[in-house]
Amino acid sequence: MSSENPPSSLWGHDVLEAHGHRLTASRRAILAALSNQASHLNPTQILEVARRQHARLNLASLYRNLTLFTRLGLVRPLYMGESQPQYIRNDQPHHHAICVRCNIILDFDECAASGLEKLVAGRYGFQSSSHLLEIYGVCQSCQAKPAV
Repeated sequence: MSSENPPSSLWGHDVLEAHGHRLTASRRAILAALSNQASHLNPTQILEVARRQHARLNLASLYRNLTLFTRLGLVRPLYMGESQPQYIRNDQPHHHAICVRCNIILDFDECAASGLEKLVAGRYGFQSSSHLLEIYGVCQSCQAKPAV
């Protein structure tokens, strides 16, 4: 797992080019929106941020590119019940505690999975590039409320 990430302004460009995809204005704007955000964004939020760089970007183009970016491993969608998926960069380990009642996503940095990555690498010769750890349960706020 490499700890070196490209500058935010260039994140994802090399992957697109390596797979023969053009770096269109839409793709640059979407990549920039995703690379400069610290939080998870749903498509509506990504569109709002990306339009600051490319005003003509539309929702259909955004969804096509998010599908492409997911297939290429640049982003990961997080599905939370009936709501829109949220997208995160897929270039570093990421950890969440997710409330199954209110769908809040809590990020945390502690990583218990690094030992598991080493075990899988040793046992199967698998080289990990990233991982996602999701823990589902009920947040403190929802625990204080009666279950519906």
